[in-house]
Amino acid sequence: MNNLILFISTLICWSPTWYLIKFQFGVVDPLISIFYRFLIASAIVFIFLIIFKKKLLFNLHQHFWFLLLGVTLFSLNYIFFYLANTYLISGIVTIAFSTILIMNILGERIYFNIKSSKQTLIAAGFGIIGILIIFEKELLNFKVEDKTVVAFYLYLKLLESIGSARAGYMGVVMPIIALIISTIFEGLQWTNNLIFGLPVLIFGCVLILNQKSKNI
Repeated sequence: MNNLILFISTLICWSPTWYLIKFQFGVVDPLISIFYRFLIASAIVFIFLIIFKKKLLFNLHQHFWFLLLGVTLFSLNYIFFYLANTYLISGIVTIAFSTILIMNILGERIYFNIKSSKQTLIAAGFGIIGILIIFEKELLNFKVEDKTVVAFYLYLKLLESIGSARAGYMGVVMPIIALIISTIFEGLQWTNNLIFGLPVLIFGCVLILNQKSKNI
């Protein structure tokens, strides 16, 4: 039940993010918006640590990994997402985020030497193929001229609890919710690609969950 709550809470916090990011545009540069966002986030984290008397002293080796995590998870990817949001509707931006499904599996292999089964890789492939089908026309016809601390904590907690491959399911479910948000607020038109792509995407998700359950 705790894992389900973590999963749903992360979805609720993260799914609207891709659309809400657009409200930060127009006043300052997107990169400055990222700076403001994580400056506030950092303050909240430190307040939380102080209130609950959590450990604040770490050695240089630990700080190195903090730096690496910050650059990859909290910096570069958000720079790319914010820049992408200046040209694309939010639903399409989630395509990039959905690759977390594959990146988590690769990360397990590189950093923890955990090998994913062929079935898991095939299932992940189905999920990604489904997303590509959904946005096939937008991707092929794209032209440049065509115009959160809590969520991270929940997601990292979910990673710790159920593993990266299962948590990667978040990266496939989230685009579906983002599609709904884009439909309501951005006028996204549902095409045959959506109708045929969603079953492929969902099929891949189910295969991943079933395969990981067998492995566990």
